[in-house]
Amino acid sequence: RAALALPAGWAPAVDTAGMTALPAALGPLSIGSDREDFGLGLVVTPSPRLRYDLDYRHTARDGTGLARGAFLVQSAELPRALDDRTERLDAGVSYLADDWQARLGYTGSLYSTDVAALRWQNAYQPVATGATAGALALEPDNEAHQLSLAGQYRWGSSTRVTGSVAAGRMTQDENLLAFTLNPLLATPLPRSSADAEVDTLHADLRLSARPVAGLQLRAGYTYDDRDNDTPVADWAYVVTDADPAALSRENPVYGYTRQRFELAGDYRYATGFSTGAGLGRVVMSRDQAEVSRTTEDEAWGRAQAPLGAAAWLRLKLSGAARDAS
Repeated sequence: RAALALPAGWAPAVDTAGMTALPAALGPLSIGSDREDFGLGLVVTPSPRLRYDLDYRHTARDGTGLARGAFLVQSAELPRALDDRTERLDAGVSYLADDWQARLGYTGSLYSTDVAALRWQNAYQPVATGATAGALALEPDNEAHQLSLAGQYRWGSSTRVTGSVAAGRMTQDENLLAFTLNPLLATPLPRSSADAEVDTLHADLRLSARPVAGLQLRAGYTYDDRDNDTPVADWAYVVTDADPAALSRENPVYGYTRQRFELAGDYRYATGFSTGAGLGRVVMSRDQAEVSRTTEDEAWGRAQAPLGAAAWLRLKLSGAARDAS
C-alpha cells in the first residue's frame, strides 16, 4: 500500500500528451477515510477531599488521502494510504482542603502508523539517468509525555493565588529516508534515524484580590520554554537527480522561551457602570532564529455601561509596541 507502480507497458514521456498508455489507465479513485473513536473515563472519590480521575481515548484512521510528488518541474498527484492510530491518556489525583486544593496529573500521547513513507514510479521521462522512482516521508511514529502540578490557595474570601507547573518531553526516532533512490548517486546519511527530542516546561502564577467592594485586581506571570535537544549533524545532501552537486547544511534545532507579565484592574460602580485598565509585557527569546529576541508592551483600558435591562455598551482602547533584536 506504500508503493505505487505504473501499469505494465507504460511508456514514459516528457508530458501527459505523450503518455500513450494514460487514457486506458485512467479510472475513478475514492478519496476518504473511516475514523473509529473509543473513549473511557473513570472517576473515583474515596473521600470528599480525595479524587482520582482517568480518561483514555483511542482513535484509528483507515482510508486513502492525497500527496504530491515531483521530479524537478514534473509533478504528480499521488494517492496515499492512511492507516494510523493515536492513543491518549490523562490521569490525575486531586486533593481538596479547606483553604487550598491541588492536582498532580499525567498526560501521554502516542501516534503510530503502518505507512511511514510513500514510494512511486516516475511516470515521466527521467530528467537524469536513474531518476525512475521517488519517495516521500509521511507522518512518523512519535510520542509525548507530560507531568503537571496545579494548585490554588485562598486567603479569606477576597484573595486567591493559583499556579501550575508542567514538564514534558516529545520524541521521534523513525528511520530516515535516503537522500535519493537513484542508484547512481550515493550520498550517505550522517545518521540512520531522526533521534528527535524536545523538552517543554510551562509555569504560571496568578494573583486575584478584591481589597474593597467593587474593585478587582489581577496579576499574572507565564513562562513557556521549548528546548530542542535533537542532535545536530552535517548533511551533505542531493539537490536533484539532474543537479547532484552535494551541498552541506546543519539541521537547525529551533527552540524558544516565552514570558508574559500582566497587571489589570476592574471597578464596578453601584449603577452597573464599570471601568478597567491593564498593562502587559511579552518577551520572546528564540534559538537559531534571525530575530533572536522580541519584546512587546501593551496597555489597554475599557468601559462598560448598561443600556436598559437587556443591552450593554462596551468601549475598549488598546495600544502595543514591539521591539525586535
